Amino acid sequence: MKEIRYDTLYRRIVAKIIDYAVLLFFIWLFSIFVPNDHYTYNYETESLELKGQFFHKYYDIIVGLFIAFYFISFHFLFARTFGKLITDVKLWDVNEKDKINFFHAFKRNIIDIILCVGLYFVSVDWISSILLLGWFLANFIQFCTNEKKRSLEDLIAGTVVLKEEIKKKIVYQD
Repeated sequence: MKEIRYDTLYRRIVAKIIDYAVLLFFIWLFSIFVPNDHYTYNYETESLELKGQFFHKYYDIIVGLFIAFYFISFHFLFARTFGKLITDVKLWDVNEKDKINFFHAFKRNIIDIILCVGLYFVSVDWISSILLLGWFLANFIQFCTNEKKRSLEDLIAGTVVLKEEIKKKIVYQD
């Protein structure tokens, strides 16, 4: 019985795909309202100057923080994101009896926030790719080697992801 409730790898992958599809839709909506860059001609230097680049300059940080806000708020309010709701998995405190609080949700996404803001300042694309791939692989290795199938995010936050229908059966049997 213990193995079944922790067997969430495929559900978590599908949940991530669903979450990022939803996020991409909202990011696309946001990008519609981002003002376009415009150029003005400087007669003194006889060159074009880029104006109105605030959103484009900080677009990556804004989008990254929006993604973090999505995951933190949904984990805090519902203990699951939209993708986790569809795949029927839920976040619990590591003791598997208590719901998670805001600090669990925040700590679970702190590395993503650090990577989002930190990678903005990295000007070499392959370094960003290696760091993100390294984070993904470390999470995957931790997940596969942990008895409760906890990722690094779960270890940092003190959470565990369980199949919801199994959790309901366990709670009602007690």
